[in-house]
Amino acid sequence: MLQKGVAFDIAISGLDDQRGLQAAMRNIDTVIHLASVENHPDYIGFDQVDIQGTNNLVSAAKYAGVKHIVYLSRIGADKNSSYPIFRAKALAEQMISNCGINYTIMRMTDVFGKGDNFTEKIANAINSSFLLFPLPAGDHIVLQPLWVEDLISSIMLTLGNFKYMDQILEIGGGEFFSLTKVVHLIQQKLQKRRMLLQISPAYLRIINLWIPKSRDRFAYSEKWLDLLAIDRTCSLDSLPKKFGIMPARFEKQLGYLLN
Repeated sequence: MLQKGVAFDIAISGLDDQRGLQAAMRNIDTVIHLASVENHPDYIGFDQVDIQGTNNLVSAAKYAGVKHIVYLSRIGADKNSSYPIFRAKALAEQMISNCGINYTIMRMTDVFGKGDNFTEKIANAINSSFLLFPLPAGDHIVLQPLWVEDLISSIMLTLGNFKYMDQILEIGGGEFFSLTKVVHLIQQKLQKRRMLLQISPAYLRIINLWIPKSRDRFAYSEKWLDLLAIDRTCSLDSLPKKFGIMPARFEKQLGYLLN
């Protein structure tokens, strides 16, 4: 959150504009790289933004003399992954770690907070549903929600801190939940009850093809199903151990869903 009375400059540039990026980074010591098309419902733009865009950003940062790049990635990043989102994150990580600039790569679990593409997506789908709510079948889906303010605090603690430079850090919340439990907690907060209907993820992917105009009524985009397909958890004490932060409780922070 921006504080009142704090002056700052704004420079606007696309990741495909090399000169614009160079100009934006003039006299900048640290770059926090958050740009991604991850929240777009379809796999559009990953090559242009997450991969080529990161390459352009790194080149501009080297030209401008940037001293530190902080990059927000995903637990599960793997350049050999069959899922585009994890492959793109891994390739971006590789570009940053090999560029010669000090870096901090933060691999995160699912971030929740106002405006997220996680709990709000589920809440919108619950509000739009009637009696039944679909759920990917299987007991293997384990989530570790990370409160957005804890993520921001972690990022701020890395800035200018040599302890975290040239490191890949995995961070997550302090609780493990099944997806079923997450949906139950969101239903409780909304005071709306739906029967959960388990459906094979393969069929949910087919449903995605048939309802492109009704995204708010369906919680599971193609990318979200990819994220749910693999284990993306880390140590429950990752925040206290790495940053001295006590993770916020998931259930206690869901009030934004009522706004």
